[in-house]
Amino acid sequence: MAEEAPATAAAVSEATTPPEGETADEAEMPLEQIVMIELERLQAENTVLRDSLRGVLVELQALREMVPV
Repeated sequence: MAEEAPATAAAVSEATTPPEGETADEAEMPLEQIVMIELERLQAENTVLRDSLRGVLVELQALREMVPV
């Protein structure tokens, strides 16, 4: 029985420790909130990428107009 106590304490310690790369605050947040934050981050990244692509397409169109037919 004495051998089981340290193993149980270690298991409890591991269960309450946030996974690597995750802060204690993130570990305590509900999953729905974490998903919403990630969704917002992805939407913002998508907007930036879309704007960047739009700029590349405008530049490509300008280059096409410079090429003789």
